[in-house]
Amino acid sequence: MFPGTYDCDRFDGCNGRNLSDPFHCRGLLFLLYARLFRIYGNEKFGGTPFVGMAIGAALVYPSIAVIMGGEPLYTLFAGTIFESPVYVTFLGIPVILMNYASSVIPVVLVCFFAAKLERFLDRCIPQLVKAFVVPMLTILGGVVLGLLVLGPIATFASNLLGALMGFLLKLTLQSVDFFMEH
Repeated sequence: MFPGTYDCDRFDGCNGRNLSDPFHCRGLLFLLYARLFRIYGNEKFGGTPFVGMAIGAALVYPSIAVIMGGEPLYTLFAGTIFESPVYVTFLGIPVILMNYASSVIPVVLVCFFAAKLERFLDRCIPQLVKAFVVPMLTILGGVVLGLLVLGPIATFASNLLGALMGFLLKLTLQSVDFFMEH
């Protein structure tokens, strides 16, 4: 699928180097997994894979990274593990922009709710317009729900899980040091 010297500047961690060198492109594997979760996660939950791809593509759209490069309007939860700069609002609701390029937990959560929304819309929309309206409303609802609610909640949960694992590791290392000294 990929030639040995694929130009991979668009992937974080590759820096345009040779893909056959695992030390320069180790992040590419995680980016690929996140994209595969978007495709097959939506299918596993009962949705359409192409809708999952569209929602995933919208969550990692490059303009979001450009928005995040500017000056934030304000910061939510300052001084905590959940500290989040707000760069843009949507209908007065602060949008906490995250980098979803290599994340898995937000992707699975958004795909789950998008598949449920797609099945609900499939039952409610008339057959005449179902082929166009169901995917459109599913993508629209999934992206808005993912950017405003599910993505930040899942990212906060994964940050909390990471902090907990770091604390447990530190605690374990301190207890090992204690027993080694005594």
